[in-house]
Amino acid sequence: EMIMLHTLVLQRIGFGADQVQWFIEGGATETEVLNRLLLNNNPLGDDGLTTISESMIISLQELHVSGCGVTGLSQDTMVNLVALAPSLRVLDLSENEVGGHLGPLVTWLASYQDHHSLRTLNLNNVGLGDDGFAGLAPVMSVLQELYCSRNNITSNGLESLLRLDSFILLKALDLSHNAITEQGVHFLMDRFQQEQKRSLWNPNQRSSNIGKLVLAGNDLTPGAARSANAYAKIHLPLLQMIW
Repeated sequence: EMIMLHTLVLQRIGFGADQVQWFIEGGATETEVLNRLLLNNNPLGDDGLTTISESMIISLQELHVSGCGVTGLSQDTMVNLVALAPSLRVLDLSENEVGGHLGPLVTWLASYQDHHSLRTLNLNNVGLGDDGFAGLAPVMSVLQELYCSRNNITSNGLESLLRLDSFILLKALDLSHNAITEQGVHFLMDRFQQEQKRSLWNPNQRSSNIGKLVLAGNDLTPGAARSANAYAKIHLPLLQMIW
């Protein structure tokens, strides 16, 4: 008999690699209707993530493995997760030590856009740094929501990514609690305005429709925030900025 289970929550229960193996071998995930799997804050590690990737559920739309001890050694496993679940729209890898080891995932997402449905990627507090953040440029034409809070991103990293001409489909960007200065915010605003102008010049060209930008907890003065808000009101009236 088919298990009619749409959401499965197994958070903070000490679920490790061995438990995941037992859980899957027992047929607990043999369902055609499971949409959301939340395993946050369990000691899965890289082995546990590998086990999950080898048994991905075809119907899965959200996978949350925040704070599960995953490292950069799982860079190929992350590709398998997305490749074997074509309906997956949300992947939460936050609070894991993946650092800048997201190259294979980023490349696959950008190269095989017709083979996956991923639109939201949560990379909060994964140790990206400037180089890791700039390396996300290829997926800016794929994702709709990108979360990069608490990643030691500076204005240099922000500018490096924006110069690569990749913002197209992104609707929400979270850069809160990094080290971005007023210079970086000005560059960001200018870039979004450029995207808007492109869509006016060529309506058939896909362009950024950014609606939410989170910059709380950065190296910004109240004056810088007021200036950016004033600019956005005139040039980006649909943009919601959170300070």
